[in-house]
Amino acid sequence: MSVFVWIAADTVTTLTVVHAQPVGRNLAAGGLYPNSKIQKRLFDKRQMATLRLTSVVGIGHAEDPNPRFRKQMEDVCVMIDKLGNSHSTGFFAIYDGHGGQEAARIAGDNLHRYLLEDLLNQKLEHLLEADPLANQSMSQPAGPQAGSKLSPDGHSVGGNPPGGSKDSQLNSAISSGVRTGTFSKDKIPPSGKARVPVPPNEPSKLGTIIRKAIQRTDDVLRQKNVLYVGCTALIALVTKYTIEFASVGDSRAVISINGTAYRCTEDHKASDKQEIDRIKSLGGTVIFGRVNGFISVSRALGDHCIKNLVTCDPFLRSYPRYPAPDSVGVTANSTNELDEFIIMACDGVWDVVTDQQSVDTVRKCLKETGSPQKAAFELKNLAIRSGTQDNVSVLVLLLREISKWI
Repeated sequence: MSVFVWIAADTVTTLTVVHAQPVGRNLAAGGLYPNSKIQKRLFDKRQMATLRLTSVVGIGHAEDPNPRFRKQMEDVCVMIDKLGNSHSTGFFAIYDGHGGQEAARIAGDNLHRYLLEDLLNQKLEHLLEADPLANQSMSQPAGPQAGSKLSPDGHSVGGNPPGGSKDSQLNSAISSGVRTGTFSKDKIPPSGKARVPVPPNEPSKLGTIIRKAIQRTDDVLRQKNVLYVGCTALIALVTKYTIEFASVGDSRAVISINGTAYRCTEDHKASDKQEIDRIKSLGGTVIFGRVNGFISVSRALGDHCIKNLVTCDPFLRSYPRYPAPDSVGVTANSTNELDEFIIMACDGVWDVVTDQQSVDTVRKCLKETGSPQKAAFELKNLAIRSGTQDNVSVLVLLLREISKWI
């Protein structure tokens, strides 16, 4: 079996496809190959559309260095299908560098390997295929959990889901679940099981391993004396039963549920009040929205000159896939009947495009062309036209066949 690692190349028209063949003995019963030999090939965007995927239905990638405002491309995108030889698992990440690309390149080359190695060393590779809620009783609805709820497009609201039409109640219920990690039995589509995701920052087992991989990557950057260069980390680990999100910094993931945008991660910005309070409690300052007047993100990999203030502790969320893949007639890659696609992008997009605008743009293009690749390029172009002054990187992960939701 092979593992595909796709890393963005230097141009916007090609992708570097890293084909990892196993070397030496099979390191695990599940076929994890964290020390694979790397061979590189180039695929253009047309060839990319023909690649057969197993972890997601389809994928689109687009990037633009935006040379009018930026001297170099500092973003790195990593796309891995069949992670660790698990056909239902994919690893997708964006590392948005600042001060240079060094930190982003190191993270892009290593973080997923550290994740696999940790799974192997702890003999936890079965988690990629295991149902984390298998032993949980499905007969009782989930109880209330603390935390604010998230309405469409990232605005926080409080209270219980409002009354009104069936659609409005459903949208309100879904937004509550995405934000707080609660999906009560009466708040999910009738075709789904009452499966309760782990609340944000109360990590699942896989979330804990992702956190360790992030910390290990940051430790490597410290060992390499990466003092004044750093990067964000935005990760979506797609497994058989869940999608594990992790974010450090201001890159963002958004999911389209029945055409409505719901934010899956939280931005770490120095202008955020909670982050300002944290930084000040550690003896730092925020000057013009920058930590000690240095960087605008309050969490990052690297930046070890101010590591006591700019932590790499990630935001984590475990999002359940519906219906349960072990249901009769349901494949391993089935998702909620309303889940459509995930957009992952750096702040070069989110500085000028709202969550809902991004979903509307991608959804319209998918309906017209059926191509997640074209949809990613359309969103990238929208960010450029809207006046972004940063590098732009976009990933579109198609969760369900377009014909099933158009």
